[in-house]
Amino acid sequence: MSIKRSSVYCLYAIAFLSTTVFGQSSFLESTNTGSESISSSIAGTVSNKEILPNSSVEPSSSKTSMSSIPSPWSQSISTTIPDDIDLIPLSKTARSLSSITGSASTAISFEGTQTPTPTPTTDSSKIMWNKREDFQVHSLPGVVDNSLLDLQVYAGQIEPDSSEKNMFFMLTKNTTNTFNNDTWVIWLNGGPGCTSMYGAFLEHGPFEFKSKDQLAFRKESWTKQVDVLFIDQPFGTGLSYTDGETYLTSYNEFSDYLQLFLKKFLEIFPEYKSKKLIISGESDAGMTVPYLVHSMLYSNKTDKPQVDLRGIAIGNGWIDPKSIFASYLPFIDSKMSITPIARKMLEKLTDICMQEYSSGTNPSRTRKCLDILNTFKRIYGNDEKKCINLYNYDIYDSESECGFNYPPTASLMTSYFQRDDVQKALNVRQGKENSQWLKCTPRVTVSVDFGASNASVVLMDDILKKIPVLLFVGAKDIAVNTIAHEYLISNLTWNGMKGFKNYIKQNTDWTIDGEVVGTYHTERNLTYSVIFDASHMVGYEKPRELLVLLSKFANLTTENLSFIKSPVFSRFGTLEGKTVSANSQPWFLYVIFVAILGITLYLFISKSKYKTWIKGIGAYKPEDSRDRPEYYMMSRPGNQDQTQVALNSPSSQRNSHDSENEGFSTAVNTYRNSEESDAERLSYDAYVRTHYKF
Repeated sequence: MSIKRSSVYCLYAIAFLSTTVFGQSSFLESTNTGSESISSSIAGTVSNKEILPNSSVEPSSSKTSMSSIPSPWSQSISTTIPDDIDLIPLSKTARSLSSITGSASTAISFEGTQTPTPTPTTDSSKIMWNKREDFQVHSLPGVVDNSLLDLQVYAGQIEPDSSEKNMFFMLTKNTTNTFNNDTWVIWLNGGPGCTSMYGAFLEHGPFEFKSKDQLAFRKESWTKQVDVLFIDQPFGTGLSYTDGETYLTSYNEFSDYLQLFLKKFLEIFPEYKSKKLIISGESDAGMTVPYLVHSMLYSNKTDKPQVDLRGIAIGNGWIDPKSIFASYLPFIDSKMSITPIARKMLEKLTDICMQEYSSGTNPSRTRKCLDILNTFKRIYGNDEKKCINLYNYDIYDSESECGFNYPPTASLMTSYFQRDDVQKALNVRQGKENSQWLKCTPRVTVSVDFGASNASVVLMDDILKKIPVLLFVGAKDIAVNTIAHEYLISNLTWNGMKGFKNYIKQNTDWTIDGEVVGTYHTERNLTYSVIFDASHMVGYEKPRELLVLLSKFANLTTENLSFIKSPVFSRFGTLEGKTVSANSQPWFLYVIFVAILGITLYLFISKSKYKTWIKGIGAYKPEDSRDRPEYYMMSRPGNQDQTQVALNSPSSQRNSHDSENEGFSTAVNTYRNSEESDAERLSYDAYVRTHYKF
């Protein structure tokens, strides 16, 4: 028997066992097998040699409950459909929908049931946009996964105070979720000026791109636990419309208009007034969220939205820029070898940056401080436009453009949201469409006066007096890294004390399915968590871990989730989870499946290539920070006296990271101070390629 024929037989066997072992998955019928597909993993290079990144293991199906450690609150496999079919008609649904019958007028909507729905008007100018039915999303182009049909989705544009500008939102509800119905989450992405569709489609939202223009359900979506509201803000971001002249200039303005938006939203969806609310976000949301929450908690405005605010969760947040800028040199030095000349350059730039904060002011960003990372990118770049991704230091290639287009699926999101049929399905109003939709809008960013807005760290003490705060960080992010968070916490005074007092003695590991996935520590209403092997966008690489973290912090039941072992948050990092009974297939089927798969791989991969592949994994896996417990000790000393003195200054005298668009705001913020014309100023791509030689 030839190798080729053996391989074919092995593949047939794998296909048979796949339908046996994983037969509970739903399939969508299709005759098209030539559609383009992409891998969900990132292939990076370090020193021009390949590495194999870690990937999440999909948990098996079983029910479990969380650890008894108190929370801060406790006081599928699918095939493609033909390219010419965008909206899924009744005749193309899968076996799991075969029981749905009805006339041709019956709509398959994001409700999971048969819904006699009249054909919505195509003229949005005739819609009043004041009731929930006006915002219902009946279907989305490219849905290829039955699980998405269990969703209720509402989307559209709400005018906070004027018809000249509005904010786009998407509300996702899972009809199969019978738990945690008393809690909801608001999610904001960063920038400023970056769409929150990052969260909905690339991180922890219910939608996941399986290939170009094809959407499937993300199994580790937050929507499995709670309803999530994604908001494009401020005006001009994503599908949030502005007349071209009205752009906001400060985080106080962001807060004011977000509150006006929420007030209108709650008039349309009043059930959320009484539900427990968590406001969450990442990156520059580390500025937006504290400004918003502080105003909601302390301002005397009579028009504040009436909500039951219970906490905030911020990932890789641009909260304390002084600590962030001071952290770059020690963090870079701990992760890679840098030359004496490079170190001297970065030390000098850090000294200059710290002088910006020596007068007692605390601006959210300064051009001199942004030069630290800009210089680092030049040092670790080359003439082929390759450099280290500032949002995941494992990646050194040209595809990520040093982080500007990270993650790789961001380009799929851009092409998807620029489609007219997608915007129409999402209830974008006539005349308010955005055919030039961008994941991050330069005009929004350059309109902000960062020097006039104090860093949000000055608000944290007040916030922590009222509600719990979770700060989580991906361990592989450079731009807003773990050392920056250590500096922040060590120099922050809240609830009568400065810094963590029991962090080293009670440094907490937490595990999922027996694997240590991060650290978790809580004191005096502040929780700090590091997620191993995650980047600036934690939800992209580690959606399961982020879902568990949200559930732990918000004290949610995990009956909706499945694990082999229960997640455990061990105060001393030594306990293990209890085994949970699982509805699994007979074990011998898995053994046979793995054996056949191994034989097939052996037949397809030569011994030489196999050895090279395995050698590459061992040789280029970066040093794992969890093997270095001293890395997470608080009050890490600075690399130079001047920096250390600045970090140890009283918090009273200390009176973003740019979003997931990877360095976008850093580049544009520098650009807004250049002498280019307005036309050039709005051309982000032209600017980056002209002014940054990687």
